[in-house]
Amino acid sequence: MISSMTAYGRGEISTEAEKVLVEVRGVNHRFMDIHCRLSRVYASWNERIRKIVQGSGIKRGRIEVMVQIEENPEKIDRPLLNEALAGNYLAALKKLCLELGIDDSPRLRDLLLIREIFDVPEEEDRTEKLWELVETALGEALDEFVEMRKVEGENLARDIRERLTRIKSLLGEVKLHSPAVVEHYRERLRKKIQELVPEDRFDETRFLQEVTIFADRCDITEELVRAESHVGQFLEILEKGGVIGKKMEFLLQELHREINTIGSKANDVNIAALVVEMKNEVEKIREQVQNIE
Repeated sequence: MISSMTAYGRGEISTEAEKVLVEVRGVNHRFMDIHCRLSRVYASWNERIRKIVQGSGIKRGRIEVMVQIEENPEKIDRPLLNEALAGNYLAALKKLCLELGIDDSPRLRDLLLIREIFDVPEEEDRTEKLWELVETALGEALDEFVEMRKVEGENLARDIRERLTRIKSLLGEVKLHSPAVVEHYRERLRKKIQELVPEDRFDETRFLQEVTIFADRCDITEELVRAESHVGQFLEILEKGGVIGKKMEFLLQELHREINTIGSKANDVNIAALVVEMKNEVEKIREQVQNIE
């Protein structure tokens, strides 16, 4: 299986009291890089989110997780007034004023300062309940995200296979043209010498030496073998799948080097044209490889 680093996933959970939306986005990156975007109130969730993302099987890419929470004020638990207890406090305050001879009556604001008359839901309990919803939505988003990575990865792999097959075919054409390079050089050199040097002064031995030196200098047999080997390894890696992005980047660099050398050594118009086509395919593959995990 081959995965693309570029993908998107979304998970949404709604209750009467709140709506939780989690979005996961990914782009290419050399390493695993996770960023969480959520309210400071829930900053403690950062590490939990990171562990869940890391446990999803993702190995490379810049992953951004965005968490949005919308609350329905009418459905959120509010502080509840303990009226009986408030009445007891009010009676006690009035009695205290009488006993101390204070010419004043307790007011509502005085009662509001007494926290004990309110039953306040534990904030920690609410945060944990919200986390359960976020965790579920995150799971949904990651499932969609990972599936999209697989689909995109297979599309990239299909395109790369086609381009590698094209390069392999072009290398075959170069191999066919290669023997003719020396022969064409031999004919051009002989014709040029015959135009400039009288026939009785033509040195066949020296002529053959020059042709041999040229043949050695423009021999691309080793480069062709290595280039074909790199293409073969590339196809094998695609077949195996997994985390292969860095391996492919290395092989692509080596393949590009061999093709460049073929172009510089071959000294032939036809081969030069084939090299341009191969380099064009390599650049297109490079763009695709940058998005593969």
